[in-house]
Amino acid sequence: WRGNSRHGFGFQTWPCGRSYVGLWKDNAAEGRGVFTFPDASTYFGEWKANRFHGYGSYTDASRTVFRGLWAAGVRSGLGVEEGAPGSGTKYAGTFANGLKHGPGVCYWSDGGEYRGQWRDNQITGGGVYALSSRQKTYTGEWLDSQKHGNGLYKWPDGRVYQGQYWQDQAAGFGKFSWPDGQRYEGFWRNGKQHGAGRYTSSLGEVRHLDWREGRPKDDV
Repeated sequence: WRGNSRHGFGFQTWPCGRSYVGLWKDNAAEGRGVFTFPDASTYFGEWKANRFHGYGSYTDASRTVFRGLWAAGVRSGLGVEEGAPGSGTKYAGTFANGLKHGPGVCYWSDGGEYRGQWRDNQITGGGVYALSSRQKTYTGEWLDSQKHGNGLYKWPDGRVYQGQYWQDQAAGFGKFSWPDGQRYEGFWRNGKQHGAGRYTSSLGEVRHLDWREGRPKDDV
């Protein structure tokens, strides 16, 4: 103590089950300390004016762990978040106001991996998504964790789509090619050829067709 204020190293418990052990300054947690919540969530790291501030590790009740930088009680700056044991999820990158924001890489249990920009916990901006177990890749623009804007999608069998996306579906103008030489260049809607398009067969024959929901309708 210093005067009537907690100051220096100390330990305190609350009737609700919370506890803190660490350094105090002028009656507030400041410096390094460990705080345990009633649900067994814990924070170990640096404090300032009773808030998580600086580098710290937080483990919630589900055993999801965050290690990284904090500012005024929220995640801010570089950090790593790992899902509960066995979940296979991991994010490493930047945070702002407690949310994934800015450049980062995320791994999922199905083998999926994303490297690129985030905004408010959503994949937004430019980035690359790959599903390693199936060798599928998407390189392009995103909005709210959906393919949105211009992008390039490749399949393991050699198929390629390059063009516009809208809410996770090919929409607008795009080019699709098959490994046997077939090609389609034209308009799309809801992930299917829709509107005017030029189709080239594997033998090089070219036809200008009008498409509806993925099927050619009439010769133009």
